[in-house]
Amino acid sequence: DGASQRHDGQAGGAAERSIVAITAGWCLAQLCFNASIAALAATVPEQIPPPQRGMVSGLIGFSQRLAVPIGAGAAAIFSAGILGFFLPAAAATGGICLFALPLRDSPAPAAPPFSARDFFGSFWTDPRRHPDFGWVWLTRFVTYFASVAPAPYLAYYLTSRTDVTSSSVATAMALL
Repeated sequence: DGASQRHDGQAGGAAERSIVAITAGWCLAQLCFNASIAALAATVPEQIPPPQRGMVSGLIGFSQRLAVPIGAGAAAIFSAGILGFFLPAAAATGGICLFALPLRDSPAPAAPPFSARDFFGSFWTDPRRHPDFGWVWLTRFVTYFASVAPAPYLAYYLTSRTDVTSSSVATAMALL
């Protein structure tokens, strides 16, 4: 039955089968993923010379696109056990360590006093005044949304509308 099926996408799914535990695991996975993306995005302007920023940003974006099928493939290969959930997490942790440990961070300049208005105002950029930013934001949003929006429903669709069994759904998802 649906409650006894394992769900891939978060390490917590390997050990727990309740909706609450799966939701908590998914939230933890998203928190970690978003934290790593934020760190990568902040590192580019701080560490990369201006002439190389476009190439490095492209490589980061490309690696993000590769992470999903590689992680799904690893989960499918090792889906018979808990290793299918923890191997991609361990690989991601290792990659982050390889990135962060040799990184030499320079001290930040003295920050102005904190202002809630300035803080919340920093989350808005007017796309009419900065059209390049607006187009980049829109295309990235649409690209990411198009690639991740169907993913949560794919396992359900494959098992309910095709001949894919619940025991082979992870392999089928990795191949797609």
